[in-house]
Amino acid sequence: MPTPTSVFACPACGHAQSNDLPEASAFYDTAYRISLDTEDHDQIITDRHGQPVFRTELQTQLVLALLDPQPGQKILDFGAAKAATLKRIVAKRKDVEAFVFDVSDDYRPAWHGWLDETHCATYTVPPHWIGTFDAITAHFVIEHVADPVETLSFLRSLLKQGGRLFVTVPSVLANPGDLLVVDHLSHFSPASLERALNLAGFGTVDVEDDGPLPAALLAIASNTPSTSGVVQAQNFSAIEAVAANWSAARSRLRREREAHLGRKAAIFGAGFYGTWIASVLMPLDDVLCFVDNNPHLQSQTRFGRPVILPRDMPDDIEVIYVGLNPSHSRQVIERCRPHLRADLQWVWL
Repeated sequence: MPTPTSVFACPACGHAQSNDLPEASAFYDTAYRISLDTEDHDQIITDRHGQPVFRTELQTQLVLALLDPQPGQKILDFGAAKAATLKRIVAKRKDVEAFVFDVSDDYRPAWHGWLDETHCATYTVPPHWIGTFDAITAHFVIEHVADPVETLSFLRSLLKQGGRLFVTVPSVLANPGDLLVVDHLSHFSPASLERALNLAGFGTVDVEDDGPLPAALLAIASNTPSTSGVVQAQNFSAIEAVAANWSAARSRLRREREAHLGRKAAIFGAGFYGTWIASVLMPLDDVLCFVDNNPHLQSQTRFGRPVILPRDMPDDIEVIYVGLNPSHSRQVIERCRPHLRADLQWVWL
């Protein structure tokens, strides 16, 4: 998007915010189209015993375990997109009532066939939904909204008394790339997420930091009378350090590009980090491909370059730019070593 990246951090609560998107409503209505490229699109979030763990299945397990919905209870997926997690929940628990809301009609075909049409809403939440839900999930939604406290307050109004909100957002400390994502307007620390939920009127709030959901914050908040005190400021200096690291990384990548001009290269990672590296390396004259372990990305392209598995990397590649979350990139590469030549030149974030 043709807009500069500026981030402002608050030393009082450890929260960071970016500039609002230009014409945000239109962007999410018609241009965003998350996960619509393929029927089974998903993201690798971690791995267990060498096998990838995908976000949708892990979110399904966590919602069922932490909310433990009872027969007949109503669950709303707010900012649902394709509602892939809720669809899996319904497949496992046919005794719950599922509802979805999003700010675009693009996802309606994905809801058709497994959701009652009266349980689907776009653009405006029906007034009769107020105070009716036993549980609401918001999977990586709140970081996109201009006023997170206002949105969280609205979600509380949709809950029954005692109803619970399951909310996830990126952790800017465990996932430092979050600071650069143009459509993430808020960058949460544990303290700032808890404070936002308190300001929205939620009573009991439990925030998990980079635990059950890697590189993310997970909060369970109850619509009960608030008894929480003021959350003390945390993480401000750590967020400043993240910002400084990204400025240094940009300069380092440009130096590496000059040092390796004319050598065939690949970018390992076809997600956010790989895309950011590509934007810094432009033009991509020497980059032949993107390398990624995610089978859902195979046969796709990035900047006109194919996305391939590590074992399929061309023999003439000499340099690999590592476009992965720096907090675990070396572990990921080590697990791929058997498929890679020993003489490759690695460039790390």
